Amino acid sequence: MKTFFVILFLLKIAIQLVCCTEEEDHLFYEGDYSKSDIIGNSLPGTWRPFNSDSPWTKKIPSDAQTHPDNEKYMSTFQAASGNIRFTQVYNPPIWVVNYNNFDLLRDFIADYPFDRWDPIDITVNPHTVDIGLPCVESMYGEPTEDGHMIIIDPFMQVSWEMSKFDWDRHKSGDYLCSTFNVWDLSGIGYGDNDEGWRNGCRGGRGSGYPVIAGLLRPEELEMGEIRHPLTFSLPNLQGHADGAPFVSPPACRSDGSDQNTDYPMYGLLFQLDPSLGNDDFESWGLDNNTKVIAKCLQEYGMYFGERGGGPAIAQQLLAETSDGSIEEWERRFPDIYKSMKKIPTSAFRVVANQGELKYDDENYDTINVTPLIKPIGGEFDSDQEISLLSRIQTAEFYYTLDGSEPTENSIKYEGPFKLSEPCTVKAILIGSSRRNSLVATAHFDYSVVVTPIPDPTNDDTTDSATLMSNKFFLVLLLMISLIKFIF
Repeated sequence: MKTFFVILFLLKIAIQLVCCTEEEDHLFYEGDYSKSDIIGNSLPGTWRPFNSDSPWTKKIPSDAQTHPDNEKYMSTFQAASGNIRFTQVYNPPIWVVNYNNFDLLRDFIADYPFDRWDPIDITVNPHTVDIGLPCVESMYGEPTEDGHMIIIDPFMQVSWEMSKFDWDRHKSGDYLCSTFNVWDLSGIGYGDNDEGWRNGCRGGRGSGYPVIAGLLRPEELEMGEIRHPLTFSLPNLQGHADGAPFVSPPACRSDGSDQNTDYPMYGLLFQLDPSLGNDDFESWGLDNNTKVIAKCLQEYGMYFGERGGGPAIAQQLLAETSDGSIEEWERRFPDIYKSMKKIPTSAFRVVANQGELKYDDENYDTINVTPLIKPIGGEFDSDQEISLLSRIQTAEFYYTLDGSEPTENSIKYEGPFKLSEPCTVKAILIGSSRRNSLVATAHFDYSVVVTPIPDPTNDDTTDSATLMSNKFFLVLLLMISLIKFIF
């Protein structure tokens, strides 16, 4: 009996040596996910993007103050409609993928890889994406001119987001998408140049939000809890002041041009009266699913992030067409669209930025737009000409090359300059009676291509055939040992 178990143990080792591969050592998926490329269109109800420091995961504090301009913003909000509703078009699909199983798309044209609304020509075509894009022809985007699409690997915590997505146009040699952004879903979701890798923190929405941020998903309603703020659209938008985008964090840009100060700006947080209870919801005629949404609007609120009909809350596209998506939402949650229209806009207020009074009444600061560094950084094998770009013509650039924070005492930008060695460029925009911009950062590395000489003693340079030969040799030794042990 002892001999039998020893034989089994040695055979197990032999099988593991022959069958295991380096690729299998890195599999962290379970079930069918391990061999799939497209997993589906569904994420667990408990899942949410971004970390606990993100505005996209934070509850509104119980002592949050009301915005000083609440009255005029609420007047515009209520004038748009007496009730809130669901967005019926312009909703993005979500594709859940296993990045490791894709033949990644790396060379494609993103027509506006930086700021969609910046008039300066800063396109890079074709735009090579270091991380690659896990996308195939069978994937579809939002069926409108906006063409948004979200691709998520929830295990890697990465989201690829596009607007004006069109695979047929890509096949013809034209651009695949307009805006293109890659987001670290373990990050904060705004305001950090390292967050939105393609355009320095600016997502594909008109407000600069990540498209996944604040998006309502059906699994959350089925779970009975929504654990993040929502986003909504409104037709009237205060978009610019003194020629610069006028927004409130977490918004970082604006696609509006109206300067009417009675209109709300992107980034404002609207909250359903937290003192309301189930009796109030019953009196409105809300069903159980809509009560879950109302509870979310009390605890987390909803951020103004799109210009359009409304107030209308954004949700995931559940079919290839908008009509098909509405039918699927109604199939899973009967009369949800009708019930949503029973939440009155009069029951909301505008919360001060992050729950705190950040500005005095009627006394706002305008801020310079974060400059753009072209190229955006990366690894190069030749000298690079660096340009600093902005639509603000009356402010001045200052920059550093040693990674330190730039100030008005740093190098003043006089025109394009060359880089030939590794460095970190940081740039800031100062002046024009505005507060200093956020700091833009780009890392530049330079490499020399060297063909390595294989070292037979180095496992890293040993080819797969040699590795397999070694494995079989070891198995042979084990089998000889078994024979000697038995006989």
